[in-house]
Amino acid sequence: MSGRKKTNQKSGRRGRASPSPIPPMQQKRFKAKNSSQPWTNNSSQSSTFQTAASTAAGVAVGSIIVSINLIFFYTFLFSLKINDFLIHIRAKQLEVHLLATLIMYLLLKQNLKMKNHVFLKYENSSNALHETKI
Repeated sequence: MSGRKKTNQKSGRRGRASPSPIPPMQQKRFKAKNSSQPWTNNSSQSSTFQTAASTAAGVAVGSIIVSINLIFFYTFLFSLKINDFLIHIRAKQLEVHLLATLIMYLLLKQNLKMKNHVFLKYENSSNALHETKI
């Protein structure tokens, strides 16, 4: 009776981790397939996602970027002096009305709550003095 094996225990499996649910042949095929084509689908999906994300970010932040670029462009193009609610601009081109609109927009965006009026004085290239009350 001592030579009889127990049928409820598997020989050689005591103390080892449970076997993988995937048979060994499928594991080999799966590994070979992954090693020959690494990240093919994921790279195209990630590039598409990055393109869509950058487009969405560009649309969402586009107006802010344009306004910042306009601020820098007009700051270097015109000499702005802000003293006691007086903005004096010596313009060298005829885009002064666009600049006046931009300054009004900036004042509103900064939430400047003033009781006094803000006067915008500017001279165009023909040295004609204009004044706008904001």
